[in-house]
Amino acid sequence: MIFGAREISTAALTAADVPSPDGSLEMEREGEFPAIWKFAKTYLPPAALPRELPAFVAQSALARWETEGELPEIGLDGLRLTLWWISEHWRHTQSEGVWERGYPKHAGFARALVTKIHLELYQEESWWWEPDHEPTDEDHWQRALGRSHEGRDVAELYEIAADR
Repeated sequence: MIFGAREISTAALTAADVPSPDGSLEMEREGEFPAIWKFAKTYLPPAALPRELPAFVAQSALARWETEGELPEIGLDGLRLTLWWISEHWRHTQSEGVWERGYPKHAGFARALVTKIHLELYQEESWWWEPDHEPTDEDHWQRALGRSHEGRDVAELYEIAADR
């Protein structure tokens, strides 16, 4: 995997896996990528996904964020797909320049994605149990698998993006 990141399934993702949205977006001196881009690479789109779908979803989300100031409700997989696409776009088109200062809208968008991913995971991990409930590993896995849409079919992702 590029950047030395390991893939993390959306079902297995925890709030602790998400980096600070305030971290740098610029490549470091030794060619190291910052934590946000390393995190983006922990998502790997399904091989069956049409090549144009990630760009379509990401550009639709970016347009909504720029016009309405909010991210669309596309679920954790959709948010991760969008962040992955932004990182790929950045790596292939802007890696030579200072990306964050040159593209502040895209930088703000990337930070908003990381913030929303963390918030969704944190809220889920912190607030869904009864106050005295001690969740079992089975409870955790059932909840995680229930929130993962890695099995979504392609038509559903197109529909979600088109609605935004």
